[in-house]
Amino acid sequence: MTSKLEKLLLSADPELILASHQVEFLQNMLFEAYEPCLPPNASFSHRLQTWIENFSPTDSVTMYKFLNKLFFVGQREFEELYRYAYNGPIARWLIDKYCIKLDDPDGARKLSTAAQETWFCPISDSLRINAFFHINKISAFADFRPDWRSLAKFSDLERVQSYISQKGVKNIVLLEDFVGGGSQLSEVQDALLDYSRSLNILICPLIICPEGAKNVSKLSKRIYVDFEPVLILNERAFVFPNQHTNELPEAAEVRKIILKTYPKVSFGSLPEAKPYTAFGFQETGGLVVMYSNTPDNTLPCIHHLSDEWAPLFLRHSRV
Repeated sequence: MTSKLEKLLLSADPELILASHQVEFLQNMLFEAYEPCLPPNASFSHRLQTWIENFSPTDSVTMYKFLNKLFFVGQREFEELYRYAYNGPIARWLIDKYCIKLDDPDGARKLSTAAQETWFCPISDSLRINAFFHINKISAFADFRPDWRSLAKFSDLERVQSYISQKGVKNIVLLEDFVGGGSQLSEVQDALLDYSRSLNILICPLIICPEGAKNVSKLSKRIYVDFEPVLILNERAFVFPNQHTNELPEAAEVRKIILKTYPKVSFGSLPEAKPYTAFGFQETGGLVVMYSNTPDNTLPCIHHLSDEWAPLFLRHSRV
């Protein structure tokens, strides 16, 4: 029996032929490197075939063509984000805090000293802090780099403060690989407020959704910390529950398919349980897939597994 995917690939439709070339390119360059599905798990080709089978014949054509709209962030892309974060937002922030003039002949040394007085930590264990240090060749004096989500939950405030004093920390930079609505920050806001009275603190997400940027910006002002993301996604990286002015041309048709297939995707899950809604956590509707995992803010039809649904990029969930 010929599968839906095989029928698509045999089509003479010029748009489908172009889409197949694009998918093949993305598969070779990015999709095969998706970490939660590395061997001995099923290959991308196999997952694509089973994922296409989820849809009706007409909808399968739409969703296949839509694959090249995924915002897939590979390992190399993250390496560039680490590099740009350090040389862009973080460097500018330190220059400002230390009042380093751009024409100062001793500026490079002063900036290096500022970095040496900075404690770089992840907000959650999702961000790979060692990679950030290696790529930017940072030889920091602080040999512990805990994620602040765990720190806020389990730490002894006095012991952390003692460590900060012992190491001479004057600045804290908190990094995160992806922020959807900003819930990670709400878990650490009390801890940040305790330290922001005596230290300079910068929140620097590598990738953040527009709604998250609004929420974190408001939070940062409330707890007296600075906020400078590397990349704020635009509306074309989402399929929202309702029409948006600058959304993708295909968004309206895809939105109908998402709603139509959600009963199979969720297979009777309660509204407060994963996958939360047809558009993911907080109805974000993201098209984001990272090589390390897929955020739960991304469309569940892409990442959620149920008894009636085979995902394309299975999300490795915390719980």
